[in-house]
Amino acid sequence: TLKDGQAAEIVGLPVGSTYTITEESLPTGYTQTSITGDGTGTVTAKASTVTVTNTYEPEEITVDPNNDDTNYPFRAEKILQGRNWRDSDTFTFQLQAVTPGAPLPDGEVTAPNGTRYTVRMIKGPSEGATDGTSVPITFGSVTFTKPGTYKYNITENIPTDKIPGVSYDSSFYQVTVNITDDGNGQLAVESSSMVKVLGDDQQAPATTATFTNTFENEEEKLVIQATKLYRDSEDKPMQLTAGQ
Repeated sequence: TLKDGQAAEIVGLPVGSTYTITEESLPTGYTQTSITGDGTGTVTAKASTVTVTNTYEPEEITVDPNNDDTNYPFRAEKILQGRNWRDSDTFTFQLQAVTPGAPLPDGEVTAPNGTRYTVRMIKGPSEGATDGTSVPITFGSVTFTKPGTYKYNITENIPTDKIPGVSYDSSFYQVTVNITDDGNGQLAVESSSMVKVLGDDQQAPATTATFTNTFENEEEKLVIQATKLYRDSEDKPMQLTAGQ
């Protein structure tokens, strides 16, 4: 067994004999990157050197919303209050990578300013859901390939074509995920945390990003302002005199 930088010397082999050097039982996370001459050669009067290069790369880890054992850190839900869900109800949400290079679920989008994010849309349950029912927002699996600290933001997209009578939730959540190498060739989620940003540097711990929309009514108020104009028989503006 050799450690990094160590060497082993084999003596007593007759000149002209052939040799084959192989590496066996590599520890988890190590791969053989190269070996001089594929590890084979012929013994000559001059000493031969065979160099074996190994690369260490721990196995990636995937956090899966359907597997509680992976400590999935991006749990979110939508709650509609004031009326039951309808099939036509749709809401969209964004998981943004704040840390450069932070991995995202499938469907990653890069904005012109370089912001990277994944968008998910949820629709009203086909079987319907009652007032106050929690509907899960599933962003999907995320695979981490390197140790580090990764930060994300979760927000609701506020559409221009809003559902009549429904208010939208501008809540802002921050997620921090710490990925470490367990020393045995495997990445692991050391810890994860979520906070709801309340403004003025105030935060509240959270385990789920909850977005609540409230339905009041489907009536919209239209404010009409009228201005009366006076024109003469030639359709020119008239200047009124006192008393007119």
